Amino acid sequence: MANDELVASRRDEIGQRWLRGQSVATIARETGVPVGTVRHDLETIHQELLRGQGDVLRMARSRTMATIELVTAHAWERVEQLQRQAEPDEQAVLAYLTLVLKAEMQTAKIAGLIVSQPDQVVQQQVVNRDLHTWIEERDPTAAARKAHDRMLNEMLYGTLAPPPSAAVAALAKPRRGT
Repeated sequence: MANDELVASRRDEIGQRWLRGQSVATIARETGVPVGTVRHDLETIHQELLRGQGDVLRMARSRTMATIELVTAHAWERVEQLQRQAEPDEQAVLAYLTLVLKAEMQTAKIAGLIVSQPDQVVQQQVVNRDLHTWIEERDPTAAARKAHDRMLNEMLYGTLAPPPSAAVAALAKPRRGT
């Protein structure tokens, strides 16, 4: 597999996990990818989304939807098999129905019917981009808010460190006579 394919595959996995609400540290730990690389990949995905090239996330979303459909179909098949038994195991039936319900909830979340925190970011950057552009053109405070949001994004993705507190700055000063 070529290096570009490996990077694309890794970013696909990181994007999927991020959409499921996993933290950067969790993604790094579970995938064996350094935290800095995960942050870099998320920033790259973020930039792709901003440019309107969310193909990686759309493919991941499609694959996830297909997996959910497969799991749901299998769970329904097991429910039907259990119900055909003379004395169905009610706990097993309930477990499979719970799995179906969770799969349906995940499908609704991916479809945008239920918006979690990471999905809100994707929706803001991809779905509502035109609306935000229209609002920014007409809102006199948009420039200040945009600068503030940019600073927060830089802090979140680790490209800009927050300023040290006064106490930390005082401790960092060299002492006289030492």
